[in-house]
Amino acid sequence: MSPPNTSIVLKCLVIDLSQSVDCVADSVQVSLTGDLYMSDATKYCGKQSFVEVSQSNKLVVTLEGMIMGKVLCTMKIKDGNKTPAPAGKSANECECGRKFQADSGGPLVYWDAKKKRYFLVGLISYGRGCADDVPAVNTLVPCELYLNWVESKINAGGGDSCAFNNKDS
Repeated sequence: MSPPNTSIVLKCLVIDLSQSVDCVADSVQVSLTGDLYMSDATKYCGKQSFVEVSQSNKLVVTLEGMIMGKVLCTMKIKDGNKTPAPAGKSANECECGRKFQADSGGPLVYWDAKKKRYFLVGLISYGRGCADDVPAVNTLVPCELYLNWVESKINAGGGDSCAFNNKDS
């Protein structure tokens, strides 16, 4: 787990595309069943996304985010969250970090520079859109307990695992 207030890679979103698109720095507009504007969320939150389109027409988006300590997270949620927490959930049971609109259920991953790989540490649970002042709460997912189950659900749906690589290392 990363130390509190450490910048980590927060999100990997894979979207199947009907056709290839060009790689861009921080703006992507894709028409699926409706319109999906990744750039709106990233620009509104003041973050820049890294976008990569593979040859299999899958769009991979990663966003940088912050993880904060549970005490600070709980205080911020109590002070600023106008949306009540789901029954039985609190920041003491979950990781707090940034949430971007429409990414609930997405993976919260941590890049381990020594091992040169990503680790699944949570799933994005709830938050208040792209609010800078109120953190999102992410469900903790210990890899040894849930990773096989998560991958089986991904594979059962015809998808494949989100393959990560760090081009800077």
